Amino acid sequence: MRIKISLPLETFAGRADRMAPGAEVKIAPDSPLKWEDRRVGTLVSAMVDPLGQAVEVVAEVADADAVRALRADGWPYPITLPTVERLAEIIDGAPEVPGMPPGKWIVYSVGCCWWTTDVRDSVHSSRPGAPIPLCPTCGAPLMQAPAAKFIAAAISRPDHYGPAGLEAFLAAFRAPCHRAWTDYEIPEV
Repeated sequence: MRIKISLPLETFAGRADRMAPGAEVKIAPDSPLKWEDRRVGTLVSAMVDPLGQAVEVVAEVADADAVRALRADGWPYPITLPTVERLAEIIDGAPEVPGMPPGKWIVYSVGCCWWTTDVRDSVHSSRPGAPIPLCPTCGAPLMQAPAAKFIAAAISRPDHYGPAGLEAFLAAFRAPCHRAWTDYEIPEV
């Protein structure tokens, strides 16, 4: 699995002053990605960011468990997983919902693109006796679905989310809502 890591320029001791913004960093074939004297992956490519403050590294690691192990071991730099793995992490972090069948659930809006894994992220109508969960931005009513089925449906139809595909879907997670997927600004990864 390929991941992206943003490393501060200072981590390239002795070479940082020769790295121009946007420049490719030369990597020997099969260069190891190491942490605490153990190999955790293989470097694929590296490039200095446009501001010249960090090196964006692409590395090959075994799987998402390898990334979780890195984070648990105190890895200090940001790691960006591929979209599908990020969606799997969202499901893993979803809380159980009281009063619902066991399992992970997604709460999503019927009137905008907003979705979350925690109904506590929503607001509630003032309807006496049975308040309705609503989108916290636009007030559209919310529905619930089993998380795994909801994510699988999204993964099976990335074109539904416009040119950015699943990145737009991911951008709507717990973010201020928009009525169209194309309204989300997708950061370059």
